[in-house]
Amino acid sequence: MNCIDPDLFARHAVTIEDIYQGAFQIKMKAEELSRQKKDPTRLYQSEYRLICALSDLKHGPSMLLMGELLQGGKIEEIRSIPERIEKAVLIWEEAACLGQPRGLTNIGLLYLHKTIPGGGDDHGEIPYDPEKAFSYLVKAYEAGDSKAGRHIGLCYRDGIGVEKDPEKAYDYFDKAAARNDSTAKYLKAECLYYGHGVEKDENTAISIMEQLISENAHDADKAKEFLSSLHQNI
Repeated sequence: MNCIDPDLFARHAVTIEDIYQGAFQIKMKAEELSRQKKDPTRLYQSEYRLICALSDLKHGPSMLLMGELLQGGKIEEIRSIPERIEKAVLIWEEAACLGQPRGLTNIGLLYLHKTIPGGGDDHGEIPYDPEKAFSYLVKAYEAGDSKAGRHIGLCYRDGIGVEKDPEKAYDYFDKAAARNDSTAKYLKAECLYYGHGVEKDENTAISIMEQLISENAHDADKAKEFLSSLHQNI
C-alpha cells in the first residue's frame, strides 16, 4: 500500500470536513450498491479507512459513522474486530460528548434490538433492556437529536420501557415532526387521523400525508399507501 505524503493535504488546503464529506459520499454509494444487490465491499473498505483516520482525530460526525461501521460489520475486516459492537457503544457515547447525540439514539435502539440506520441488525451481547433504551433515547432527545423524539413516542405508544400513554406518544411525535423528522410526521398524521392521543383531525392528517408525498420524503411511499387505503374504503 502506498503511503500519502503527510504534507500533501496541507499543500492543497484539504480539510477534515473535505475528507469526511468524501467518506460520507462513499458510504452513500456503498449503500446504493447494496440495495442494487451489487458488491459494495471495496467502497466500505475505503469508507472504513477514511473514517478510522478521522475518528482518531476525535471528529464527532466521523465517530458516529465509525460506530455504524463497527455495529454493521459489513466487511470481513470489521467483523473480525473483537467485541466490535461493544466498541461501537463506547464510540457512540464519546461522539455524543462531541456534539453527536444520534450516538445515544443508536445505543437506545441497540438495547431495543432494533436495526441501526447506517449499521445493521447485529446486537452482539447487548441485552434487550427497554428501560435502559428509553433512558438513552431521552438523553438523546434532550441533547437535540431529531430522531430520538420519534422513538420515545413509539415507546409511549406501545408501552416499551415505559407505561403506555397515547397523549405523550402524540406529543413526542409532534415534537419530532417539528424537528423535521419525516417518520415522526407520518406517525403524527396517523394519530390525528384516528384520534390516538389527540383530538381527531382527518383533514390535517391527510394534508400531512400529501405533504410527505409532494416532498418525496423518506416516508412518502407509506403516505401513498395510507391515502390509497382511504380511497379504497370510500
